[in-house]
Amino acid sequence: MKSFNIKLNHEQYRLFPMQTNKNIVKRIVINRMMIQMILGSNTDKHYCDCCRMELIKNAKTLFEAEYVEELMALIYFQLVIDQTLYFILVDNRLNAECLNEVETYLNYDKLFNFIKMQSHCSPEQTSPVSFLDFRNSDTEIYLLDKKELLMDAKLLLWDKGVKQYFLSLGRNDIVSLSEMEFRRDLTLRQRFSEDEETKLKYLFESN
Repeated sequence: MKSFNIKLNHEQYRLFPMQTNKNIVKRIVINRMMIQMILGSNTDKHYCDCCRMELIKNAKTLFEAEYVEELMALIYFQLVIDQTLYFILVDNRLNAECLNEVETYLNYDKLFNFIKMQSHCSPEQTSPVSFLDFRNSDTEIYLLDKKELLMDAKLLLWDKGVKQYFLSLGRNDIVSLSEMEFRRDLTLRQRFSEDEETKLKYLFESN
């Protein structure tokens, strides 16, 4: 992961009381700052997926290629996690088993500040996998085979981040539902091709 000479203040560390490892908190906060910087100012964190190529272009001007790939993996997992939690906690139109806990979702969202991405001129959420494959661009980024990079991003944002947050609240039910939905989304919701499913399913098999 990229190393930045940035110091967090005490209040920034206190944002994540469930995480005692300061290095993990620093990575979550700094990477969040970098993603927000290349996406541009947007108070509600909602973006159209038309910005994908502009995002890559901006990232390439600011960072070395290795870190651009890291940021794309982090965006992938931000979208996977956020869309899953929205489905479980808020979206009772599409999920008959929705917990209808809007406040729980808003509290998580305020803490982790993950981005939201929608398809152009549509309320539908962008498929997260679109941030792993930019072969039809100048960047030639293809991350589906980079298992170590993807697993590291998942460990940082889910296992050591959001999962620990909900476990600290005693919400094992949300963790279990989320991990079940990760697998169901990958295999049943037709947002991923068969090849993408094959290449990504290992990420969610060991939950």
